[in-house]
Amino acid sequence: MNRHFLLAVCLLSLGVVGCAKGALWKLGYLSPQARQQWADEEKIAKTWPVLRDEMTGLAEQAQASSLADQQRLAKRFADMLEKDNRMLVRLHAVRLLGELSPEAAMSSVAVAARDQNADVRVAACEVYGQMATADALLQLTQLLRSDASEDVQIAAIRSIGRFKSSEAALALRSVLEQEQPALQLVAAESLGKITGEKFGKDVPKWLDYVATLGPPADSATALPVQQAAHQQPDEVKSFLNSIKQ
Repeated sequence: MNRHFLLAVCLLSLGVVGCAKGALWKLGYLSPQARQQWADEEKIAKTWPVLRDEMTGLAEQAQASSLADQQRLAKRFADMLEKDNRMLVRLHAVRLLGELSPEAAMSSVAVAARDQNADVRVAACEVYGQMATADALLQLTQLLRSDASEDVQIAAIRSIGRFKSSEAALALRSVLEQEQPALQLVAAESLGKITGEKFGKDVPKWLDYVATLGPPADSATALPVQQAAHQQPDEVKSFLNSIKQ
């Protein structure tokens, strides 16, 4: 066991706090009030920039370390996902989980997939796509069927497109059958990546093709896709787009 790494993970736990109030603070907006609040809280807790650098450094160390160390860090990130009310901290935690081995990170990514914020759940979908394991495909399929956010549904469909298997294609069957054009078009794009077929955006042709693969693998894939209920405020969407660039 790397004692220095273990100590660093333990110290990281001391930064899992979210004292600040208000939606804009959670997003880390650099208003004068937020900057002053950062300065005040620096005395008692790690601010987002400090915590971000520490999290990134620990993830880099864990990649070259043992599975036990990766599992330990993944558990710490899961604790942050559950307890830290700063969305940027939670987003960074789930993205860093994608740099750990699937065996170490799977259960912690599941915590992100249940987050109250759709953007964190979108990040979880992206990590599942990176994992490309059977368990990850199952989690994506369940998210696609149960999550009411269109953003999350689209992220799940795109991540499913990274799996080159008939199971992945069948997971998108119910999307094609629903009268939700935005989701159908993304599903067609993913099916093109999965199968290599050149049907473009022709949904009826994709339906015919997927039907030749057989029935859905299990009852979960037969459930209808939930209607989208999440509408992201323009101000939040603009900020998130800026940090993703």
